[in-house]
Amino acid sequence: MSLEITFIHYSKNFVEMYMQAWDSYWQNNNPNTPVFSNHLGQSRVEICDFWASVFENLAEKAVVLDVACGAGAVFDAIKNANAYTLYAHDGSPIARSKVLKKYPHASEVSNERLLQYKKPFIEQLVSQFGIEYLDDEHVQGAFDTLLPGGNFAALVHKKSGYIYNKYKAEGEQIQSLLQYDVCARLGELHERSARLQETLTNEAKGIWAQTGLNLSDLLTGPEALYAGSTQLLSNYNKYTMGDVRNWFSGMQKQLQAALDNMMEIVSVAKSEDDVKHMCFLGGIKDNLAIQPLYISSQNEPVAWSVRGKKC
Repeated sequence: MSLEITFIHYSKNFVEMYMQAWDSYWQNNNPNTPVFSNHLGQSRVEICDFWASVFENLAEKAVVLDVACGAGAVFDAIKNANAYTLYAHDGSPIARSKVLKKYPHASEVSNERLLQYKKPFIEQLVSQFGIEYLDDEHVQGAFDTLLPGGNFAALVHKKSGYIYNKYKAEGEQIQSLLQYDVCARLGELHERSARLQETLTNEAKGIWAQTGLNLSDLLTGPEALYAGSTQLLSNYNKYTMGDVRNWFSGMQKQLQAALDNMMEIVSVAKSEDDVKHMCFLGGIKDNLAIQPLYISSQNEPVAWSVRGKKC
């Protein structure tokens, strides 16, 4: 089964729903959690090194705009963020509020304000896994704020990179689980096990077999469903039925939310030509460097690192 991504024209109503989803994300996630972390939960050194190199020659008090900033991951990655004049753009007011709690001197920029700036005033434009989510109008609005000779630096989701490939593969697995209504069927199977007082192992195997998935190669979400449902089924008389129903219902919602997020990332990931086209539209042509960014634990690049100057 292949994961089909539908590219759509963003209507006003869709954009509002899209931003509500991001509001919910930032409401329910720790703003201090690194985008990429090592086994100690610390930010990956490769990410920090990239942003350190971006800011190492930037004069203090320089004006910096982080586009689609989320909870401020770029500002978090630099040692002296408070030395700069910061502008934080995001379509989610909840995300912007989290940035302002950490960096009170930063100026808040909403989607509307981004399009209202008519004169360039930014010396350093940055984005970490953000600018690729914007529609063309807002991307152009971001580049319009950059002064001639100003710098642009970004980490962008890479098409056919590690994240893209992982999410595409996991998305395909989740699609299969949802298509065959596996959560509901396993929940019903558990209830029958409790009534009959026996473990219906073969029926569970049959449900999984219909999905066509290799059980030894399940990715994060599907593996969690398999492990959890197997434990519940083998201990059918140890849990209350209400708790079991809530678990399967919660897993269904988590898998759907994960699929939506993964499809979104897969759909916005860019090829090198896509990144070059975006930069050229914004006048980013001088010293343009688009390179794959690797982290030490992966053989595939996780992103494009992009550096350039506005003509």
